[in-house]
Amino acid sequence: MDGLKTARENAKKHVQYDSVLGDLALVSGRLVYTPKGQMPVKRSVAGAEAEFEHGGEVGKRTTVTRVAAGAIIAGPLGAIVGGVLRKQQNRVYVTVTLPDGDVMLADAPVKDERKAREFARTVTAAGVAYLE
Repeated sequence: MDGLKTARENAKKHVQYDSVLGDLALVSGRLVYTPKGQMPVKRSVAGAEAEFEHGGEVGKRTTVTRVAAGAIIAGPLGAIVGGVLRKQQNRVYVTVTLPDGDVMLADAPVKDERKAREFARTVTAAGVAYLE
């Protein structure tokens, strides 16, 4: 009976944090990045931290986050592409930093700002919860 109770508690924990923003999803304690036409990249959410950014506030600077996000998405070539791309003012971004320093980036239209902020809070909370 204890096994069933533990399974139910684990299921509740997963559902509590499951969330999606753009190509990035948090499902059952794993961050899953699924770009169109590519294989998904899956990583544990344990220890992850997410930060919300509004495209209108970022300006035109190249950031380390974008370079790193490009690297995890597309490898070394992606690091170059990530550094060149500029965040659009009509989009919102959530940058997820994993404990090993890798970065995942999700974006959404500015009309989904509330959803993006909630996604960032959820990922950060799950990052703490899954460390336990």
